[in-house]
Amino acid sequence: MKTTFVIALMLISMGVMAQKNTDTSTVAHPPKLQLSAGDEFIISSEHFYTGFFLETVGVLLNVFAIDYAARENNSVIHLNSGPGGLLLAGSLLDVAGAGFMLESRVHIKRAGILLNKTGVGVSIPIGGK
Repeated sequence: MKTTFVIALMLISMGVMAQKNTDTSTVAHPPKLQLSAGDEFIISSEHFYTGFFLETVGVLLNVFAIDYAARENNSVIHLNSGPGGLLLAGSLLDVAGAGFMLESRVHIKRAGILLNKTGVGVSIPIGGK
């Protein structure tokens, strides 16, 4: 009984000590990096072109696999054979490219939010003093 009581006290004391925040330095917890609107547009452009490239390579692999299967007179393409593997790889590249292209819109939205928050351009009062 005494052993259980001592172990329980030790666990409680460790739990209380773990809740204390003794480190207030910014080195251990750096502030979140905020990108500018221009950086978000650049990232969006890079992701769009990466997605376009992946989709292009995927379509070329699919065309090559279908052409190869047609030349071999294979009416059924198996995924473990040569053209089936190329067809699977091309389809996966197409899906990855579409993901990159769809994700690039997120950065455009972030840039728009940043531009609306900070304001763009010069405001000119019309017809007033």
